[in-house]
Amino acid sequence: ITPVAELEPIQIGGVEVARASLHNLSEIERKNIKIGDRVLVERAGDVIPQIVIPIKEVRTGTEKVFVMPKNCPVCNAETVTSPDKKQTICPNKSCPAQLKANLFHFVSRGGMDIEGMGRRTSELFVEKGLVKTLADVFKLAEKKSQEKLLSLEGFGQKSVENLMKEIEKSKSVELERFLYALGIPLVGERIATVLAKSFGNLETLSKAKQEDLEGIFEIGPEIAQQVVAFFSSEENLTMLEEMWNAGVAVKEKEKKALVEGTQTSEKQKLEGQKLEGKKFVFTGELQNYTRDEARRLVEKHGGRVTSTVSKSTDYVVIGENPGSKLERAEELGTKTLTEVDFSKLF
Repeated sequence: ITPVAELEPIQIGGVEVARASLHNLSEIERKNIKIGDRVLVERAGDVIPQIVIPIKEVRTGTEKVFVMPKNCPVCNAETVTSPDKKQTICPNKSCPAQLKANLFHFVSRGGMDIEGMGRRTSELFVEKGLVKTLADVFKLAEKKSQEKLLSLEGFGQKSVENLMKEIEKSKSVELERFLYALGIPLVGERIATVLAKSFGNLETLSKAKQEDLEGIFEIGPEIAQQVVAFFSSEENLTMLEEMWNAGVAVKEKEKKALVEGTQTSEKQKLEGQKLEGKKFVFTGELQNYTRDEARRLVEKHGGRVTSTVSKSTDYVVIGENPGSKLERAEELGTKTLTEVDFSKLF
């Protein structure tokens, strides 16, 4: 559950902003933000609105301390907040709001990449009872489900056929994409890639103990705990079994030791880790790559892609119509690359 600030509409960089993420209770308390505050707002990376600080000098005394809801606003289940206050969740796995969000994440471009299943379609499938678990995505090809799909507004024979083709195509998936798609808490695209490289296949990862996971560079106790908890859940194991029965095949990946303190050898660099430790930022529109393709190419060769330019950024890749990230790169003296320069790195 993510708290969001409702703001009086303001213009920032030509864009009207009326909402800003407050991230979590820990962040709200750290910044001492209260309901009714006047606040300083910025768009992080010229995209995401965020509250920088409250203007304490103009407080009137009527401001109120924010309290996370004790019950889920959708299903009314009692919420659970982590000890560090960085995460508040609804533990009810049958909560419609959770299923909608999890389904949209599962089919997204970074996950199973099923074109034709955007946010609204995902929500509709949950609302109509077509999808009750993530595994149900692969049961949509059944005659009964297809008949129900055809009865929905906006779904004709051709669109249903196209969706079936996309679902069938998604069944062969890379391990890191599948791990990311599952929506394991704290496992984003980067950590999913680390886990895939470290364990090679889903079966080995599913049997890993917490100490095994914590021995991997970039995997801390909290992430390890979430991974172990996910694969210890009978509900999750049943869901995975249903996916295998539906024909989902997760590709194995070559294992690489990523234990804490491991140094990349010259041989590893020659075999593809030429960008080891390098940080990239992209700005503007690329002609020969989608952003997703460019990011995966960088990660394949050991680099990382971040969203903002900082002193630790090694390269800013410039496409057509670059934004303020180019100005920031020039301010910091960060090396810039054209798309042609970027291609030459590989």
